Amino acid sequence: MFNSNSNSNKGKQEQDNKKISANASPSSIGHGTIVTGTIDCNSDIRVDGQVKGNVKCTGKLIVGPKGIVDGEVICDNAIIQGKIIGRISVKESLEVQESAEIKGEIFTKKLQVQSGAIFNVTCDMSGKQIKSFTRDKDAKGEVVSLVN
Repeated sequence: MFNSNSNSNKGKQEQDNKKISANASPSSIGHGTIVTGTIDCNSDIRVDGQVKGNVKCTGKLIVGPKGIVDGEVICDNAIIQGKIIGRISVKESLEVQESAEIKGEIFTKKLQVQSGAIFNVTCDMSGKQIKSFTRDKDAKGEVVSLVN
């Protein structure tokens, strides 16, 4: 009798934990904050400060109007209002708003660029996803290879 109740409660608790992790609060890097290094996030993330390094998230990346990411980005979806310098791999959809400035390489399936955005990139919309990056550089310091 007690075992059946505890098993059903345990199953309910596991389901509740799955709901919580699936609906995790978005992470945020506030204006005036500088993060140096790699960010690996299992939810959405909003950057209103500055990231000097790589950002990987399993949800949506939002770079606010004053946000800056100087590094590699891997995410499911992205809305860019600020500045990104580096490689960006977006699994589904990338939206570049009019206040955005992007310099680098983009890999995505869907792309929307609003008028007024500064968009100096090479873009691959073949659906190829970048899972990790290597930064092999030539004599001039230019990045010459990446790993799929």
